[in-house]
Amino acid sequence: MSDVIKEALYESAMTVFETSAFMDVFEWEEDSGLPMPDIAATMKFAGHAEGEISLSLFSELLDTLAENMLGEPVEGPNAEKQRQDALKEALNMVCGNFLTSWMGDAPVFNLSPPEIIDIRRVAENAEAAGRIVLRLNLEDTCAELVVTKHTK
Repeated sequence: MSDVIKEALYESAMTVFETSAFMDVFEWEEDSGLPMPDIAATMKFAGHAEGEISLSLFSELLDTLAENMLGEPVEGPNAEKQRQDALKEALNMVCGNFLTSWMGDAPVFNLSPPEIIDIRRVAENAEAAGRIVLRLNLEDTCAELVVTKHTK
């Protein structure tokens, strides 16, 4: 089952980052020496399946992510909010694509709003049993998706 989930995550991330954020996604290569994530967002899903999904990125990508998704430069007093909103929206889009890819079009899910969380929380969650972790090379940095499934 984890291979099915990882494949759905990978395809969802590629779709969102390549078509909505205009960013390159490649498979992760261990020991690549690429910058690691230092900011994360998470959200919960409930319905046919229940769980949580988190997206962690290297923060220096956030300007590019926000500019590509918003179509305008990130600047001024709201710049940090725009960066965080872009991360949360990317996660929201990945989550929606992932759930459809994993479960199909029929099941209906309730999604919590994405929220920025402490990166250490994601690292702790990634180490716990039952978590599925997918690392990607996103614009020559590490991006990480973590899915926690809860049984009903």
